[in-house]
Amino acid sequence: MKISKRLTKIASYVDDNSHVIDVGTDHALLAIYLVKNKKNVVVVASDNKVGPLEKAKENIKKYAVDNEVQTSLADGLEKIDKSIDTVIIAGMGYHTIKKILEKGNLNNVEKLIISVNDEFNKMKKLIKKIKFYIKQLEIVEDNKKFYLIIESTKRKNKTNIVYNNEYKKYLEKQILKQESILKNISHNKLYIRIRIHFRIKQLKKELQNIK
Repeated sequence: MKISKRLTKIASYVDDNSHVIDVGTDHALLAIYLVKNKKNVVVVASDNKVGPLEKAKENIKKYAVDNEVQTSLADGLEKIDKSIDTVIIAGMGYHTIKKILEKGNLNNVEKLIISVNDEFNKMKKLIKKIKFYIKQLEIVEDNKKFYLIIESTKRKNKTNIVYNNEYKKYLEKQILKQESILKNISHNKLYIRIRIHFRIKQLKKELQNIK
């Protein structure tokens, strides 16, 4: 089966022999892909809406993975099982993911894989706040939209940032966006202008790591 570029990249961070929960599974395509392409992986496809979960059940039956993919009608991580060692939260904005992580029980979770479509810096800070360590992060452009994908674990490790062309393109767009905002900020609003100048400087410095 074929899934999107973003979901394929998320799947690449899942280890063999993992017990995974896919939060906000939608049609369960990622869950199905995982059990078909990874060794000895079991997935709980979870969603808080009945409609998508019914579609997920149809797809699970269609691809004959009933034994490897279970479904759960739940709000975030409220029904997380103790056997779950890997949590995937994808296709949501920062504030939704924040609520899920802060309310969820992550005591037995060893790996957290996040795909967020906004507030990238806040997401990185939140990962640290909940006592996880970023192992790898990269930016993927899919269907003309940028996503930050973060792989994190409870073990301390050196962070690997994948500086690819998509990361470069994202940074260049962010610099142009911040410079455009700056032009429309009154010179009287000195504090705001200083903050934007600082942000542009940060982005340009990061861009130099790619060139």
